[in-house]
Formats: sequence, structure tokens, C-alpha cells
Amino acid sequence: MKKILLALLLFGCVSLASAQEDKEKTPGLKSFAAVKWNPTSLMAGKLSLFGEYNFKNKRSVTVGIGIPVEKTFNFDIDEKDSELKTKTTSAMVGYRLYMGKKTMSGFYFEPYLKYTKNEMGTVLKDVQLEGQTADFLLTSKYSGVGGGFQLGAQAIIAKRVTLDFLILGLEGSSAKHTMELKDIKSSIPWDMLDEQKAEQEIKDITNDIPLIGKKIEVDANMSNKTVTTEYKGFLPGYRGGITIGFRF
Repeated sequence: MKKILLALLLFGCVSLASAQEDKEKTPGLKSFAAVKWNPTSLMAGKLSLFGEYNFKNKRSVTVGIGIPVEKTFNFDIDEKDSELKTKTTSAMVGYRLYMGKKTMSGFYFEPYLKYTKNEMGTVLKDVQLEGQTADFLLTSKYSGVGGGFQLGAQAIIAKRVTLDFLILGLEGSSAKHTMELKDIKSSIPWDMLDEQKAEQEIKDITNDIPLIGKKIEVDANMSNKTVTTEYKGFLPGYRGGITIGFRF
């Protein structure tokens, strides 16, 4: 909650600063709006659509929505083929201040608020435990609320087509992430050694994650033959890419 209040305060500061520089819209200047699409968002398991409304010479409000579209990737883990499925939902709102002279064109600075939800799943095959191998069904769930600051540049082609380059976006979220790995192969119950081995294997992986690795809780349960992880706290992030759209 503190991070959201801080982001809203920064929104207000930017608004007041820009109001001093650009008091009113030039008389007779037409307002513009644009709809945009981020083609690379499909790689994250969503269809990202954006809208921008320019209400003064150098100022716009932006909104975005990510519609979940399940995406499947094939990859190798320890020379074993695995299939990862992912889908993402997101929503954002931003306040954009252009630095050039043309409406909705040139370099800009944009603080924004953002919500993200992601789900992933795969099967990890032939994981070595004490005296046996196991196939683990992995499920992952993430949700985060936060905000950030975007530096970008937008070009207008033929007065209608927009190319929006998201050059550098730094963000942070109050996040929650849970993951479960369940043995779906072996019919033999786990013993204490299996439980300890599985828990240590996951801890060795999570401890190598920068910044947050030591804060991830790991727990194994031999009765259910599962290993679970949980993280709650601040999570830094990066936002970049390109959108193409139409201005009207």
C-alpha cells in the first residue's frame, strides 16, 4: 500500500510540474487518441492492447490491458524435453509527458501503475531422489501490484500510424508468488530422506535467485509428495518493447 501511495504522489508531482510549463492547450488544437498493440506480448501469454488520450499539447493519459492467451514453449532441462504453458493478465494506467514540440511525438517520461497476474505449468521429468526418479508436475502462480517509470519515444507516420518504443522502464511491485511441485510418477511413498532431498534440491535453486532468493520459503511434505515455495514482498522489474497503433 505504501508503494501505491508513493506512486500516486509522484503522479501528482509530475502533473503540477507540467502544469507550470504548459498551462493550457493551444487554441484550436485538436485532441488526439490512439489505440495500440504490443506484438511481443504474445510471448508472455497475453494480448496487450493500449489506449492513449492526448488532452494537452505535451500531456496524455494511457491505459493498457493484457488479455490472457495461453502460450506453450518447448525447452530442455538436463537434456530432457519439457513443455511450459503460461498465461498472463495485466492492467495499467499511466500519465505521459512529452519533451518535444509535436503532439504525441518524440521522447517522453511516463510514471504508471500496474497490476499483473501470471500462471505457469510444466512437467519436470526424471528428477533424481534417494534411490529413485520422479516426474514433478510444476504449477506456478504470481500476482503483483506496483508502479514504475517509463522512458520512451513515439513516432507518428503519415499523421496516423504510431510507433511507440518503450526504451527503459524500471518498476517495482508488491508481489506474491507460490509454486508447487508434485511427484506424479512414483507410486512408492516418500520417506524422510526423499523429503529432505527434494527440499534441498529446490533450496539450492532458489538461493541462487538475486535479491529475493534467501527470502523464499521452501517446504516439503512426504505424505503428499510435494514441495512448495512461497515469496511475499518487493519485486523489482523491467518494462520494454514496442507497440504499433493508429491515431485518430
